[in-house]
Amino acid sequence: MTEFARDYKVVWIYTGPIYGEHKVPFAKGRKVPKPIAFYKIVVSPGENDEVHVLAFRIPHKPIPAQVDLSDYLVSVDDVENETGFDFLHELPDDIENVVESTVGDMWPDLPNE
Repeated sequence: MTEFARDYKVVWIYTGPIYGEHKVPFAKGRKVPKPIAFYKIVVSPGENDEVHVLAFRIPHKPIPAQVDLSDYLVSVDDVENETGFDFLHELPDDIENVVESTVGDMWPDLPNE
C-alpha cells in the first residue's frame, strides 16, 4: 500500500471482518465471533472528480501464496450489504452510486499475486 500513497498521493483504506448473518460459530474457547471473511476497500481520489476504488472480499480460510487477487474483487455495495456499513457516504450521491456498484479492475501497479 505504500506504493499507492507514492503513486496516487492520497489513498484511503478501509479494512475489517465480515461476520455473516449470524456471529457464530465462535472460535473454540473464545468469546469472540469468528469472521467468515475480511474486506479491504482501497480508494483514491483522482483528477476531475474521479474516484478510483477497489474492494476485496477474502474468505477466512487458508489462501495459496500465489493467488490471483482479482479473484477476490467485489463491489463496495457487496461489502456494505454484508457489513451494514456505508463506506463512501462522503461522496456526492451520483459518484457514490457508480463507484460503489462497480467491480473495479486491478490498478496497473498492483500485482495480482
